[in-house]
Amino acid sequence: MPATRRALPRPLLALLAALFALAGAGMFAPPAHADSTTGLPKVAEELRKSPVYVDPRVKDQLPDADAEALAKKIKDAGKPVFVAVLPENSEFPKNKKLLGNLRSLTGITGVYAVHLGDRSFSAGADSRVMSRNSVDNLADAVRTSYGSDTKGLLNRFVEQADDQAKGHAPDSWSGGSDSGSGTSTAGLITGGAIVVAGGGGAYALYRRSKKKREERERAELETLRVVVDEDITAFGEELDRLDFTPGGPGADDAMREDYTHALDAYDTAKSRMAAATKPQD
Repeated sequence: MPATRRALPRPLLALLAALFALAGAGMFAPPAHADSTTGLPKVAEELRKSPVYVDPRVKDQLPDADAEALAKKIKDAGKPVFVAVLPENSEFPKNKKLLGNLRSLTGITGVYAVHLGDRSFSAGADSRVMSRNSVDNLADAVRTSYGSDTKGLLNRFVEQADDQAKGHAPDSWSGGSDSGSGTSTAGLITGGAIVVAGGGGAYALYRRSKKKREERERAELETLRVVVDEDITAFGEELDRLDFTPGGPGADDAMREDYTHALDAYDTAKSRMAAATKPQD
């Protein structure tokens, strides 16, 4: 709608596009053609399994032994600290959105650090885990002290982040929740086979396993709910800041229609989040 694009401010158009996609496709649901085996989706998938991911193309910056030692340090501390070492290319361009996009795709509250290319390093955190000033100061300090020493930089960052971060490491690092529906199916088949073989004990074990999985999913959903609710609230605040009045001078039909769509999308997003019952929703 060309008239609308000329009339409305660019921030609103960007927000509308983002929220329409969110409301139409489901919270955090990737598009049907998304390939989770490459790019940021692949990194996010690996970080749900382990706190450190090193792209094979930059293993010289943090070899396997060093990456494993760094991951062990994080797991031993039990804190939600995530580290990715990535090449700087078209898959992982150097921009301000990379860190936030990785956080959103991973879907776990925590401290996130990305070493990109030869020297670029950035970090961020959910406010409930670590304040913005704290993570910014820590990132600046390690950049200044270690420069191109990737191993030293990341180890020092992790040590300090482990000390300062709040919260707990995700269950998926211990292999508990990242197996998803496969765990459910395997549990059902195994339990059923043993019950048929002649006992009710296996069924009881299956029920306990199912209950634990449901509790885990509820906890993950609540973590996601905080993030999504913050995004929805931020969108509503952006709409308020526009101070747009449909009946005001200068408002035309195209602007009014677009503004109505924005309000409808805001309400739809709130309703869908309220109705979500599991992380996949």
